[in-house]
Amino acid sequence: MNIYQMTEKINNNADFIVNSLDEESVAVYIFLYYEFLKSDVTINPVFQFVFRSFYRLDNAGLTTEFKTEYFKLMQQYRNEATIDTVEIVNKLYSCKRRKGDHSI
Repeated sequence: MNIYQMTEKINNNADFIVNSLDEESVAVYIFLYYEFLKSDVTINPVFQFVFRSFYRLDNAGLTTEFKTEYFKLMQQYRNEATIDTVEIVNKLYSCKRRKGDHSI
């Protein structure tokens, strides 16, 4: 399935998709959206906690070092027109997980 077919499938099922979202998930997403717009995410522990919980980052066995680097990169690239995904992946890969290995 290519991107156009996927987009068509999403558009054709938009009502079902939107109606399947629970109110809490939408509220959390909106909270994260506005917190991201108004604050430096590297120094906003509430944003970081809710973001990690919402996107299940805390389930991945990540170290504090990884999480710190993740939000640092999020802040660094927040206003950039382009994002250097290779740089981001390399920086995050350099951080070990709690198991002591490297992973993305």
